[in-house]
Parts: sequence; structure tokens; C-alpha cells
Amino acid sequence: MNTLARLQWQTVTNVRDIGQLFVFEGPDGSGKSTLSTAFASHLEAKGIEIEHCSFPGQEVGTLGKLVYSLHHVPVETGVEVLTPTSLQLLHIAAHADAIESKILPAIKAGKTVVLDRYWWSTWVYGKVNGILVPTLEAMLHVEQLVWKGFQPSRIFLIERNSSLVTGNVQEYEHLSAEYLNLARSEAKENDVQYVNNDASIEETLSYLI
Repeated sequence: MNTLARLQWQTVTNVRDIGQLFVFEGPDGSGKSTLSTAFASHLEAKGIEIEHCSFPGQEVGTLGKLVYSLHHVPVETGVEVLTPTSLQLLHIAAHADAIESKILPAIKAGKTVVLDRYWWSTWVYGKVNGILVPTLEAMLHVEQLVWKGFQPSRIFLIERNSSLVTGNVQEYEHLSAEYLNLARSEAKENDVQYVNNDASIEETLSYLI
């Protein structure tokens, strides 16, 4: 089935109860952020109260914004070097802050949360950057506790054969493979939807809006 015909109206038209969590995952360059924004806008247009969030976050004045800057523009923070382990620990701290201060309260208040990234990204980027599996498992145990057992209504894994942004092709392929491996494992206990996004973003979005 077409990219978003499947995403679109097996899910959106079946949203009966608010207070749900929809997650968009995939490597940088897959188009997931654009799709999550369009998805959130569509739900909002249908009269569903939405909270659109992202990990680690880019809202000024939050821990998430600080971690985002540390990751993407470290010179702005005065930090010159971060190890992969310390970086992912910072990401988990930002996740915990957003989960406790924004995401779970929104869900409890009856809102539908659309989340750009999940703990999956910590696992995938951590593995690709050489963090040992036992270390990642210990880190993510903390985040799982913060979620207090809450599970997403659906996780969309956005896939593309090639990245939408210029970068390391081999790394993108490695990340994509790790996301797919994780999705297959997590699909045993979660509703995982695989979304092929090889069409242009514009064409793909036309199915969402």
C-alpha cells in the first residue's frame, strides 16, 4: 500500500479516544520530522487536541534545547568534546524531563501526543556509535521507569532508500538497518507501522493533509 494511505487512514480515522501517543521514528534524513508535523496538523484540524513534541526537544529554556545544542552545535555551549556514552546519557535526561513535565501530563489531560523520536533513537544511535549493549540497556532502563509502563498507540518507522540530507551514505544505511532490526523486535509487543517514504516529501505529505 502507498506510503501514507496506510499511515493515514488506518490510523487517523480510527482515532476515537484522545489521550494517545503516536511516535515517529527513523534516522536523520528519512523525513520523519516533516511527516510528524503534518500528521499532528491533520489531527488538530479534525478537532483533536494535540501536543506535538520531539526528543530531545528544541523549546527555548528547556533541558531538551540545551542537549540539542550540545549535540548539534556544541561550540555554542562551550563544550568541545562529548563521548557517545555521555551524549546519550544527556539525551535520556532530556527525555525524562520531557516525559515527566510535558508528555505524560498532556496524555493524562486527554490530549493526543505526537512524538518525533522515542527511546529507539538512543538505542540505534548508541549502537552505531559503539556504545556497548549492556551500557545502553542500563541507560534505557531509567527511561522505561519514567514512562511508568505507558506504551504508544502506534510507532511509525519512516524508511527511505537514501537520505534527504547530504551526509555519510554508509552511516545512513547502518542506522536504517539498526532501526529496522529494532522495529522487528519491538513489533512483538507494539503496534509498529512501516512507512516507505521514497516519494518526494511533497508527494508523501499530500496524503496527510
